[in-house]
Amino acid sequence: MSAPSSSFEVQAAIVAVLEIAGVMPVAEIPVLRRRPKEKESDIQAAIAKAKICVYVMPPDPTHALQGTPFLFYDSYEIRLRIVEQTPINDTGTDAYEVSDSIAQALHYAPHRHIEAAVQAAMTANSIDQEAALALVRQDPKVQPYFTLAQFFQTPIQIAQRPFETVEDPKLRIRDAVFIGQLQVNAET
Repeated sequence: MSAPSSSFEVQAAIVAVLEIAGVMPVAEIPVLRRRPKEKESDIQAAIAKAKICVYVMPPDPTHALQGTPFLFYDSYEIRLRIVEQTPINDTGTDAYEVSDSIAQALHYAPHRHIEAAVQAAMTANSIDQEAALALVRQDPKVQPYFTLAQFFQTPIQIAQRPFETVEDPKLRIRDAVFIGQLQVNAET
């Protein structure tokens, strides 16, 4: 069996970030990885059962590293699809609010969240940066950001056109779009 791809690992890390308590506006929103080999009918069946859910799509390469004898995509578009069945959604939130929560969780992640946690630990415990970093690495609410950090050379940023929406009276689909630059030496 082969090792998971970096695309699979990035998706899993993003799912873990969105599953941190308090990131989403309400707790009962399922966050799922869209797997490349799933059939479209399986996706539609899963959506039919959910009032509102988030699909983390596979990262889509936007640029290949040039001048090397190996193939490496160094820039990716990261798309998260919020699917809301508006007539049956009684969760107390909607696709617009969920997309805002996703933007807050992922824009300039993981760096912004790790730095904020380190600063808070330094202040709360009167310790230096190195000790605070060691303490924060143990925090389950910050751990998904450390996992995400191992893949990206620079922070993930929301795209110039951050949201795309399609809706009708029964269904609202809203994509939150981010860009990221992967590290050449990322460990999986």
